[in-house]
Amino acid sequence: VRAAGQGVLRGETGTLNSFNIYHREAGAGALAVSVEGPSKAALEFKDHKDGNCHVDYKVVTPGEYIVAIKFNDQHIPDSPFKVFVAPATGEVRKLELAQFHDQGIPSGKAFTFTVLTHRAKGHLEAKVVAPNNEVDTIDIVPIEDGESYAMRFVPKETGNHYIHVTLDGAPMRDSPFRLRVGGKDLCDPTAISATGDGLVKGITGQKCEFLINTANAGAGILTVQMDGPSKATLDAYELEKGYKVRYTPLAPGSYFASIKYNGIHAPGSPFKIPVEGKELGGNGYNETSTVKIDAVAKTSKGTVAVVPEYQGDASKVTAKGAGLNKFFPGRPAAFQIDTGLAGTNLLMVGVVTTKGPCEEVVVRHQGQGHYVCSYRIPDRVKGFIFIKYGDKKTSSGLAASEEEPLGSSTILCKWGRQINLYGVGFYTYTQ
Repeated sequence: VRAAGQGVLRGETGTLNSFNIYHREAGAGALAVSVEGPSKAALEFKDHKDGNCHVDYKVVTPGEYIVAIKFNDQHIPDSPFKVFVAPATGEVRKLELAQFHDQGIPSGKAFTFTVLTHRAKGHLEAKVVAPNNEVDTIDIVPIEDGESYAMRFVPKETGNHYIHVTLDGAPMRDSPFRLRVGGKDLCDPTAISATGDGLVKGITGQKCEFLINTANAGAGILTVQMDGPSKATLDAYELEKGYKVRYTPLAPGSYFASIKYNGIHAPGSPFKIPVEGKELGGNGYNETSTVKIDAVAKTSKGTVAVVPEYQGDASKVTAKGAGLNKFFPGRPAAFQIDTGLAGTNLLMVGVVTTKGPCEEVVVRHQGQGHYVCSYRIPDRVKGFIFIKYGDKKTSSGLAASEEEPLGSSTILCKWGRQINLYGVGFYTYTQ
């Protein structure tokens, strides 16, 4: 069962707001429609007897309404619908949205858009509802007093944000406006395309295939859902520029393939697929198969290699052991490094002498952020040990007298101390 039309998207007071319900492929069942909100809705329901129903409703008070559509006591896809009804008359009708880019906005950076008021009289307000349902006030700055205003806020997280703009408490047309915040890896579901014979037709008992091109869509969660008279075996695997999806239907009839990226339908989704052939399974009613993929960012040239980012704190790393104080020429010396409380980052260990690099430096990860470092220097020379965690430097190399001991705690806070050794090498370890 599917619902479509302006009436499940927006409405106006005092006028008929309409939408259609399509249930031809759903089989026999009970269909229920309700409209709840600030005022009671006058509801009209017309069954055209061809698998299509028409619904009209009229309300007198502007605000947010909930349109719920159930089939056999279960919500149909996307139900309940949130519909914002604007006043049919009044100053709020003069408001117009301008310069609003609704997707690909990074979190943590200011987002600004413009509302044209055309000298509408009243108190203008704006707020944003974040994905965690927190409500923040949007700053309003006049550009041309009485004509246009700039509205600015900083999204703090990724996901869909809803912006409400009201005049004397009445929402402007199409309010709230959805803003897609993509974070560091910007996600654009509109860049996705799906092609292949499997989206056009199918035969029961045979594998049907189609391709989903995710190039330039960014990283996100790709969800493919098949609804139809039978549960279809469904799987997907990665290609250079996207993913190939395969499914096998068991009963003839119409199937719907919904392709979503981070919860947003790709262009053309859901796809209606007629399937022919013998009945091999299924109960004739709607059954669902789903596959989810943690899709990586891809370009037209293939997969993007994303460099990981680490946030480990070097000040919480400690080092201890006899090898920090002295060594015997030609024999291995060792010390330990503990990063267990510092978080994940890149550990770099270097041993250097006045004669050049150390011939042998070995770092072994023992688990839980504990490392054993060993080195071997053949001659009696002066040397230094360097330990770095991440990109943050805590000090520069410090020369010390031969008599000064190195100590065994927090060498990261004073790395580059002199030790009684002879040689140097540099080793980089990725945790």
